[in-house]
Amino acid sequence: MSIESAVRRLCEKGGVEADILRVLAARNGVVWSSELPMDLTEMYDFLGTRSEASREEVERALKKLASDGLVSLENRKRTAGVSGEPAKDILVNVNDLRGLRLALTQDDIYRRYNYGRYTRVRDALERKGQA
Repeated sequence: MSIESAVRRLCEKGGVEADILRVLAARNGVVWSSELPMDLTEMYDFLGTRSEASREEVERALKKLASDGLVSLENRKRTAGVSGEPAKDILVNVNDLRGLRLALTQDDIYRRYNYGRYTRVRDALERKGQA
């Protein structure tokens, strides 16, 4: 099955897996797993839908997406917090960003989310220009 058909199927079904793919597409195909719950909450706020996804839901969804070959999961260290000490995290990469974005071109949820992000940045820049 191609990535486009797999993504469309997931988006039709709905749920955290589809939402993670939408966030990944908006973030150029790469996110830290520890940041995904917050990124999903941001998307839900833009859309005015469910309020959050639990860490357990996100972990289950990531494992499923990885087993389906849609994402890869890499155990990495990253700088965290004020101390700058390295912390263990999982880097989530989309295996085919172009295919993912093509599949999402007709997805209304992704389009509304992307437009919401765009307008927030545009409005912030306009306010900055007026200051």
